[in-house]
Amino acid sequence: MAPPEGDRAPGRDPPSAEYLYGEWLRSDYERGIVPGRDAAPDLAPILAMVLKGGRSLLGPPPGAVFDPVPAADLRLSLVAGIPGLLADLDGDEANVLLTFARIWTTIATGEIVAKDVAADWALQQLPPEHQAVVGRARGIYLGTTEDDLAGRRNSVREAIEWIEGQIMARGGNDRAPIPASGPG
Repeated sequence: MAPPEGDRAPGRDPPSAEYLYGEWLRSDYERGIVPGRDAAPDLAPILAMVLKGGRSLLGPPPGAVFDPVPAADLRLSLVAGIPGLLADLDGDEANVLLTFARIWTTIATGEIVAKDVAADWALQQLPPEHQAVVGRARGIYLGTTEDDLAGRRNSVREAIEWIEGQIMARGGNDRAPIPASGPG
């Protein structure tokens, strides 16, 4: 079934999605609450990941249904999520920090990778003063380190601010192209 004509219009911002599932929605689904159509500013990276995986639960492969995600749309979508991430920082420090590392990795390389892989990449780029907190967030994500980042809030914020500067300098402001080898 084709989406309504207005949903296919170029430049629709933000795009919308229906029947979205993510682990953060599990408890709602378990209670019978299924999200309806809603704005989905992060739809571009989700579609890029689906296309990269190339598998569907039922029906044709994603590449037969969806067009490639344009690099500019991916970049804009990633940057559009930054204010929401910052709003969620308190109490979710490791996840937010690693999501910033993931955005930075994608903006810089064109590749969408897991959070621990993004942390590994970021650790090679970061100045020494931010490496410990990103390494700790990686350990928390992998379950090898106790989550104590709430007590390191200043270090977390400083690392995020530094990474955000790198995101903007590397094309988060939509001036620099993502390499052709990446999604889109």
